[in-house]
Amino acid sequence: MDCKKCVNKCKAEYCTLIPIPIEIWNKHKEKVINNKDLRYEIFKETGVVFALINSKCPFLDAEYMCSIYEDRPEVCRIFGDESNILMTCKWQDKDGRMRSRQERRQVEKKQQDEQAKCFKDCK
Repeated sequence: MDCKKCVNKCKAEYCTLIPIPIEIWNKHKEKVINNKDLRYEIFKETGVVFALINSKCPFLDAEYMCSIYEDRPEVCRIFGDESNILMTCKWQDKDGRMRSRQERRQVEKKQQDEQAKCFKDCK
């Protein structure tokens, strides 16, 4: 999968609220800490930070590319491997083939169903 291939379509829609290990956050936070739209919370007990700027990962640059690519969190590294429907990109498959509109709708439906199931199980 190659995010550069379709980022102009997806606008990094999957790059939202993810767990950022504290070590990665501390190493790179200076890139974003002065952004007035930054919202974050540190969870010391689990060793992660959840952060957003305008509903997106704070480490996305103006072109929606990762500014900490070499240090990106594990969840970002495995996104697109299709091991789980929630780790599946609706725009392209794990081999980089662009999906048809019908295939995108199928992926979206499966993702919505899985999210609904997760929320139901959490209650």
